Order: sequence, then C-alpha cells, then structure tokens
Amino acid sequence: MRHRSVVAFVVALLLMSSAGFGQGQSRSEKYSIGPFGATGEVVGNCGTFDVKVDYVALITGNLVYNKSGQVVNDVGHFRVIGESLYYNSENPPKL
Repeated sequence: MRHRSVVAFVVALLLMSSAGFGQGQSRSEKYSIGPFGATGEVVGNCGTFDVKVDYVALITGNLVYNKSGQVVNDVGHFRVIGESLYYNSENPPKL
C-alpha cells in the first residue's frame, strides 16, 4: 500500500512539473549592431579641457520573447574593436 502511494505521488509530481514547463515556452533572437564608431566624443572634463575618445565598437545581444510575443529579457554586450584613443581636447597629441 505504501509503495502505491509513493508511486502515485511521483507520477503526480512529474505531471505537474511537465505542465509547468509547457507554460513557459519562449523564443529567442540574436542581434548584432555595428561595427560603428565615434570620433571626438566627450567622455569627461579635466578643469580647462575636455577628455575625448575615438573608438570602433560592436553591440551583440539576445532578445527573449514570451508566448505573447513581448520582450521579457534583453542581454546586450558592448565590445570595443581594437583600441580606444583618449586625448586632450586642447592639445590632441597628449594621449
């Protein structure tokens, strides 16, 4: 008798967990933006001059949609390609 109760409990638990997994079906979509760059973008101020930057970057990510088609998660990565160059706005040769 006890064996049947345990088996029935396990079967019920498996049925409930499979129904729960079916509820959360979603789809995902990868995306990529770039490469794109910036030249002379101001990133800071040091008293009498601005600090500017030149860079080339790429954004990649993954969108996750729910069953209704609404975005529920967006994980993005910003990656600089090559080197970033920071310089003085008043005297650009000063890096």
